[in-house]
Amino acid sequence: MFFVDLEKKLNLERTTLKKSNDELIECQQKLRLLEIDLKDAKNTSSKLSQDYQMLQQAHEQSLEQIEFDNQRRNHHEKDYKLLQEQVNNLTNKDKQMQDSIRQLQTENERLNKELRSINNEYQLIKTQTNEYEEQIEGFFLIYLSFLVSMKFRFS
Repeated sequence: MFFVDLEKKLNLERTTLKKSNDELIECQQKLRLLEIDLKDAKNTSSKLSQDYQMLQQAHEQSLEQIEFDNQRRNHHEKDYKLLQEQVNNLTNKDKQMQDSIRQLQTENERLNKELRSINNEYQLIKTQTNEYEEQIEGFFLIYLSFLVSMKFRFS
């Protein structure tokens, strides 16, 4: 009866350990995916920042061109209208880029919070797994001692 109870406890501990290990693996996979997402978000943010700087420079160049064209408005009215439309487009793109950067920063903050949460969960599961392994090892030693004592009794 005692042997059966110990075996049941050992099987329960093994099941619990397997479940914990499975949860640990799942958390590690989630963590890897989040790290990839975070890296992608950072790369996208960096590219958007570079694009923003290029658009900012293009915007400034367009403004200089508009100033030049204003001085020659009487001779170049058609060119001036085209450049004004270009400036409007760049301003709209500039606003869109700023909105995109703000959204990416918000997403980046959210992913960082989620990553911290997963890391905390991972550490907790790792600690629990170590505790379970120690308990199983203890039960196993008790079980081996029991077997040895049973062998000596029946031999």
